[in-house]
Amino acid sequence: MCIRDREKCAISLFEQTYSNLEILFINDCTPDKSVEIINKTLEKYPHRKAQVKIYNQPVNKGCPTARNLAVQIATGDFILFVDGDDYIDSNMFAELYHLINKKEADIVSSGWKREYRGSEAVLYDNFQEGVYDCNTSNYFFERFMCFEIYENQGINGSLCTKLFKKDLIKSNYLRISDDIRMCEDAALVYMCCMDANKIYITHNGYYHYQMRMESCMHNSKKNYLGIIAAWNCLLYTSD
Repeated sequence: MCIRDREKCAISLFEQTYSNLEILFINDCTPDKSVEIINKTLEKYPHRKAQVKIYNQPVNKGCPTARNLAVQIATGDFILFVDGDDYIDSNMFAELYHLINKKEADIVSSGWKREYRGSEAVLYDNFQEGVYDCNTSNYFFERFMCFEIYENQGINGSLCTKLFKKDLIKSNYLRISDDIRMCEDAALVYMCCMDANKIYITHNGYYHYQMRMESCMHNSKKNYLGIIAAWNCLLYTSD
């Protein structure tokens, strides 16, 4: 992992226009100098120091466990995830926070910007912008996982393009097994969709996903058992 990515990610968090943040970094036994880079970058943002906490895992447990730890120890009312090799626009939290309150939603799902080898594509969910009542909208409920054909997701399975009410995601994370190393985010997103009352969808993209072929989701040695376990967790939840 390139150290410049860690620094760029940290800068994008420290430069959020929303001031009242709690910023949690989970160090999952990374062998590089990520923590050193975060602390060095933080020196340039003294107003953020009291808001930043770094937690060091005693052993490497994988991304799902690291995310779950952040959810369980977070003290705020809303949760936004950012992977360490990506970054976000400076107004992302402020915009999603405004929408989740204005629309009285449990989740706000936004677009994202996929960056690969110097090119950028803006992508978003396969729904029109607006509020979807999950209790009464059969149209939404029938399509949020697979939109008309299997290959198209109605709602993108990434946690990182969404703002969640903490209570919603915290309760669902307790159902995710620590054994799942891949695709736990998609299972969790759809479990939260099932439990949500309202979801607001915006096509505006704030999250910059820096796509790499060597990343976890593009590794040719995918953990297929982890994928199956994640979907089994989703199926058991729906029973």
